Amino acid sequence: MFTAIDNSASVVTPIASKSTSPLLRPAPAEPKTPTQLAKAAMTDAHGRLDRAASNMLEMLQAMPAYESLINGILLDWCRGHCEKVMRSERHITLRRSTPAAAVPTGMKASEMKRRAEIRSEKSWMLFTLKGGVRLGDADRATVAASQQHYLAQSATMGLRARWLAGVLERLPDGKKVRHVLTNDDLAALYAAAEASS
Repeated sequence: MFTAIDNSASVVTPIASKSTSPLLRPAPAEPKTPTQLAKAAMTDAHGRLDRAASNMLEMLQAMPAYESLINGILLDWCRGHCEKVMRSERHITLRRSTPAAAVPTGMKASEMKRRAEIRSEKSWMLFTLKGGVRLGDADRATVAASQQHYLAQSATMGLRARWLAGVLERLPDGKKVRHVLTNDDLAALYAAAEASS
């Protein structure tokens, strides 16, 4: 339906339309993905980055799933930081739990005592298993699950190492892989590495 405006009487009267005019377009679909949101925000901001970021945030906040989206992002962020701490603690535990090198001659008794204290407080019991449980607090199922995790990782890493060894055999010095091998060649080398395991 169209409206006609009579400027002389300031009256707006509707005009009936029997068919949909090609000039009337359906409303654009609501953006669903972050890329679509960013494009819509950039369009509204006329290319100004700061304004586009603010627009995108406003669009996200207006979405019904905003809270679950933010909670998911924050959960991933927290998980990443916790994993970083776990990796750091594993590294410290492994480094400090290794047998000390021979004591250099001339070391003071106080230094020897301090090194012994560090070794005693950082033991293998503090090693953090998959899932965040310390080895000293782990039961049989937890240790078995971590062992399976590390076995799977070692199998995957071994397969990739065999595959890349095959790539190295075919790659001459000074060349890039894409100049020498095709994707099919790489797939064949991967299959050969799998078969050799």
